[in-house]
Amino acid sequence: MNLKSVSKNISILMTGTVISQIIPIAMSPILTRLYTPAEFGVLAVFTSLASFFAIFANLRLDVAIMSASNKKEMLILRNISLIVTALLTLIICLILIVFADLFKEMFKEVNYSLILVFVPLFVLLFGTLQLLTYVANSKGQYSLISKSKVDKNLSMVIIQIILGMNKIGVVGLVLGTVASFIPPLGRLGKGTIKENRNRKINKSEYVATLKKYKKFPLISAGTAAMNKFATESPVLIMNRFIDQSSVGYFDLARRTILQPLSFISASISQVYLKQITEESDYRENIKLTAIILAGLSFVAVLVATIILLWGEVIFAFVFGDEWRIVGEYSKILVFPFLMRFIVSPLSVVFLKPENIIMGGVWQFLYLVTSLTVALVFLPAGFMTYIKVFAISEICIYLIYLVMILFALRKIGRKSEVST
Repeated sequence: MNLKSVSKNISILMTGTVISQIIPIAMSPILTRLYTPAEFGVLAVFTSLASFFAIFANLRLDVAIMSASNKKEMLILRNISLIVTALLTLIICLILIVFADLFKEMFKEVNYSLILVFVPLFVLLFGTLQLLTYVANSKGQYSLISKSKVDKNLSMVIIQIILGMNKIGVVGLVLGTVASFIPPLGRLGKGTIKENRNRKINKSEYVATLKKYKKFPLISAGTAAMNKFATESPVLIMNRFIDQSSVGYFDLARRTILQPLSFISASISQVYLKQITEESDYRENIKLTAIILAGLSFVAVLVATIILLWGEVIFAFVFGDEWRIVGEYSKILVFPFLMRFIVSPLSVVFLKPENIIMGGVWQFLYLVTSLTVALVFLPAGFMTYIKVFAISEICIYLIYLVMILFALRKIGRKSEVST
């Protein structure tokens, strides 16, 4: 393992990630004065629903690209993923039309036209962007990925600010979120999709490749869906029990603490996945894992200290006095968010075919825990819920870390046997 090369790749992705996250954070004081907490609450519900549907976009065949044995397999998986994304977008459109009454009842506070029009578009654009990001990652095009992250968030805040100044309400937030996928798609498309477009592939090769990577759509897609639903279900269930303003407060805490850190985690995980895919030495992989854990823990301590000491002051000063209460909530939420930040980058070990089932077991446990906590404690009040939420998240992610280390050892033993 070349630690210098790994560090360089992580730093490239981190640079783009940090810049891309500074943009919405820097513009948030403007956005929170153009839009109300309730409108941010509606955006949170929309994004949670759209993100859940989007997890099915490629049926995880985009992730399988990282395990492809050669360029032809990678091209086949790319082509199938594009077709699957288009078909599933159509299916989601039909679901939203056929079950419109059910969704309207579930999301009474949200204009259903926003869901019907923009959720399928979100899924199509998100799925395509995710696919191209994995293609670029498989080729080591980290600079391209880094720039695409900046494109996305810069375009999002520009659109949201312009539309907010024109007083069109929550539509401005939703439209900005969906349209932000287009600029990075253009950049990644130029750098990845045009290659090998004239390569001849017959039907039998498509069938053989699908059989080889069948665990990804059959198992990994299900586990990813469980994880996404467990992550987003609190916001969706909040929509039933508390007012939209409180949902907006929770979402702002999540966006200002967890989301920037999640992008950092994602940048590290992309490099980490490529490294453990190529590196067969268990000791080298454990060494890299320990370095990542130590670095992320250091960042987590700094963030927690800032939030605990000055959380309320920072939120009131940056976003307006109306948002001061978010600082109080953040003193509790910062701990589960940081635990997720530390452990999540390492979870890509469960994308290895031999570990997919183990990952699915944890995802099921996480889903059951998340739903139980939300359904039992949200009716008792928002503050009660976030306290129990924090404790349960920390415990479940500690279990996740233990399982990750076990899965790494399993990969190491398999490599020893094969050699």
